[in-house]
Amino acid sequence: MATSQASTRIAFNSILFATDFSPSSEAAFPYALSLAHCYDSKVIVAHAVPIEPVAGMTPVPPPVDLDLEWQEAKQGMQKYADTRDFEGLRHELLVEKGYPPSIISDLIVHEHIDLVVLGTHGRKGLSKLFMGSVAEQIFRKATCPVLTVGPGSELKAHQAWKPDRIILATDFSKGSFHALPFAIALAEENHAELILLHAAPLVPWEQQSEMAHYYQKRLEEMIPSDHEPSCKIDFAVHFDLAAPAILTMARDKQAGLIVMGVHHTPFPAIDSHVPWTTACEVISDAHCPVLTVRA
Repeated sequence: MATSQASTRIAFNSILFATDFSPSSEAAFPYALSLAHCYDSKVIVAHAVPIEPVAGMTPVPPPVDLDLEWQEAKQGMQKYADTRDFEGLRHELLVEKGYPPSIISDLIVHEHIDLVVLGTHGRKGLSKLFMGSVAEQIFRKATCPVLTVGPGSELKAHQAWKPDRIILATDFSKGSFHALPFAIALAEENHAELILLHAAPLVPWEQQSEMAHYYQKRLEEMIPSDHEPSCKIDFAVHFDLAAPAILTMARDKQAGLIVMGVHHTPFPAIDSHVPWTTACEVISDAHCPVLTVRA
């Protein structure tokens, strides 16, 4: 049974933009700025300098004046201060030492972060198996929503972002219902169309008509009866694996945002090496950003 949580208006008072100064990180910056202007948010730009262990010993940071990575990070952040347009926005620039997912988790708590924005290389398959995905560690561990921008992003550096169409991909799990209020609120804020999509694989063709009616009804029931959204809402059922169905719908409908619920994992560092998770497949191949909300 749907609850009235979807009627709660969201507020992104503090947005954390996590960067490693790479091109993939930079691709996410315009989204952070656009959301900050929309919600009058404070923007915190943060970079974590990892402390590398030596020969299995407990990692110990070198003296600041001998730490080249630290000096480069400070220079990179100074470049943000000098060249990025934060006009009209409250903002703060931070350089921290430590493992990036842990630093971000700490900042979410201590800075009362409402949204994390980050870019990703979009590793998948064998590349992800061996190298892992820092982005996945972050969005599966974060206690707030995470907007992840993959390598297929089509937004240019100086463009403003305003999605005209938003897709909420749902498997009717707890995570999907946690993501629903954000999908509705963002659609209403941007006067965008919202499409609730469910992918149902391995359904024999002779049963698809009956199952399409069943899933359509379940999608409609996700919208609480005590809330009348001010945005247009449509419903779609695809008989396909989740990732291909989501990506096909996003491409065909020219969606500006995909919203998904994700499962919490007690071992994000290990699970970030699993080659083919739905969320990472979608993020890696989508032409638009993906907002994940943890159950």
